[in-house]
Amino acid sequence: LHREQALAAIAAGKHVLIEKPIALTAADATEILAAGRAAGVLVAEAMWTRYLPQADVIRQMLAAGTLGEIDLVRADFGSLVPFDPTSRMFDPALGGGAMLDLGVYIVAFASSIIGPPSTIRAVGTLAPTGVDDSATIALKTDAGAQAALTTTFGAVTPVEATVFGSRGRLDVLAPFYGPTGLRLQLHGADEEVWHDDALPTVHDGLGYQATAFASFVGEGLVESPLHPHDEVVSVLATIDEVRRQIAAD
Repeated sequence: LHREQALAAIAAGKHVLIEKPIALTAADATEILAAGRAAGVLVAEAMWTRYLPQADVIRQMLAAGTLGEIDLVRADFGSLVPFDPTSRMFDPALGGGAMLDLGVYIVAFASSIIGPPSTIRAVGTLAPTGVDDSATIALKTDAGAQAALTTTFGAVTPVEATVFGSRGRLDVLAPFYGPTGLRLQLHGADEEVWHDDALPTVHDGLGYQATAFASFVGEGLVESPLHPHDEVVSVLATIDEVRRQIAAD
């Protein structure tokens, strides 16, 4: 219902924050975002990870070249989800599948580090309803940076992310999608660890996104500077291709 309800809200002149993923496909995302731009309203995908304090620290490290040349991004997100053909997790009509529910986090994280991929390779498994219930993904950019990503409904995984560069590595502590902390290990230097203990629970971190969205509205923006429209579409395009390859395997 994301596309239908977002277009209705935009047509009513409302700013819209749309739960991730913003739509089922890159084409639908493009339509929603174009409608928002034409109407002059702010439309953003609720990828709350992008607005956390640790995400800002990561952006600063990348800008400063702290990790050197980025070579590899690794991320996983697996959860044990019992099969139920009527649930939103497994019903194709409800946007079911591991990639749209969990996988969007790992692809979006890789995108935030290395940008859009030029090469996508994926293998995985399908649930009896035909939706993907696991995926192992390899991405590569034109610059040669790579990502190794995994998601599954069949097991609980560490839910961690790591960025590897020529000068060292940065671990995003579990669960990497929420406010947790960072571990930095540069070659020849002592390990540095920062824990984000500012909030009582992980999902209180959604407040950062709400505050950012309100500030963007106040500034008259029509897209998030921390999560631009082009990237929202690119992430869904990657998910589209991953799902296509798994279904065709």
